[in-house]
Amino acid sequence: MTSEFEILQDQLELSGRRGRWLLVIVISAVFLAAWMLTPDDSGSGTHRQLGLPECLLLQLTGVRCPTCGMTTAFSHFVRGHWLAALQANPAGALLALGLAICWPVLVLSLTGHCVAPGTWLMRRLPVLVMVWLALAGGYWLLSMLIRSEF
Repeated sequence: MTSEFEILQDQLELSGRRGRWLLVIVISAVFLAAWMLTPDDSGSGTHRQLGLPECLLLQLTGVRCPTCGMTTAFSHFVRGHWLAALQANPAGALLALGLAICWPVLVLSLTGHCVAPGTWLMRRLPVLVMVWLALAGGYWLLSMLIRSEF
């Protein structure tokens, strides 16, 4: 007879695998889209190729928002133009690097190899996202202060 603990453990493992599969698919789609786009020479605006509008904050105030240049950074990153990615949006380049590191770890954990890092990553994902958001927001505020646009 299966105990309730064993059933719960099986459900957690299944949701963990589903979560890892979902992340692998999303990361793959993001990198594929970035590869299909041509990086904008201005450092931002690559997202317009997806039919998205210009940044409202930039349009109204002339100030770049924290995500301005992120699509451009990803598009440069997948081409190996890491300096251009950093110049377009450092937070975007950092996120692309983090996702590029996570992808093989997640794939290996799904194949049964290297399971511990995949499990560690999934358990700490909310904290990693919060750290990235804090770094991105901090960089944006610092750049606003340096440019005296704030």
